Amino acid sequence: MTRIAIFVEGQTERKFAKKLIGQRYGHLIFKMTEIVRRGKDRYISFHQSRESLGIQCHFLLIEVPSRDTLISHIIDNATNMVMRQGFNFLLGLQDLVPNKRSDNVRIMNSINTSLNKSPVHDKISVVLAIMETEAWFLCWPAPRK
Repeated sequence: MTRIAIFVEGQTERKFAKKLIGQRYGHLIFKMTEIVRRGKDRYISFHQSRESLGIQCHFLLIEVPSRDTLISHIIDNATNMVMRQGFNFLLGLQDLVPNKRSDNVRIMNSINTSLNKSPVHDKISVVLAIMETEAWFLCWPAPRK
């Protein structure tokens, strides 16, 4: 079974990702779990229930408290989620707003520098949408260098 964790920065983004996954992967037998993080605790405690037979993919949607903590939540949890909990891929979805479009490359380079410090950096990708949620339709994670 493929296990994918998706970190989002708010309720709208979580609901959007849930709907998009349902539309895109509805032909598969999948499980979706949602976690809403509040407060300062950055560590995701996820207890896997017994797997149902036939599930092909498990999506874990994680809503973090703010845009500013999305990357740190991913980095703080990446090794545990990949090495101990068996996640195949971690994806972060973040809007560029309130920054300027001209800041895009600088911010993405900063994100990649931070992610490359993780021992499981090859299992992590971040989509930085130039606009807000609606722009995610136009974005797909490019391979990181």
